[in-house]
Amino acid sequence: MTLDLRCADGNTDRTAGLVTPGADGDTLTVKWDSGIKDSFRKSAGGTLPEGVPTDMPKLPGS
Repeated sequence: MTLDLRCADGNTDRTAGLVTPGADGDTLTVKWDSGIKDSFRKSAGGTLPEGVPTDMPKLPGS
C-alpha cells in the first residue's frame, strides 16, 4: 500500500511513501520517497501514550 499526501504548508518530506505492516500485527512502517522512515506501534489497551498531543491543528480557512 502507498500513501500520497499533500501538506498545506508545501512541505514535501512525507508526500509519497510505501506502507509495510509488521508481521506481529502491532507495528507499521512507512518508507517515504524522501528517504525518511517512520515506524509506528499499536499502543497497549487502546490508549494514547503519555505526552502525545490530542488537540488537532487548525486547517487553513477553518
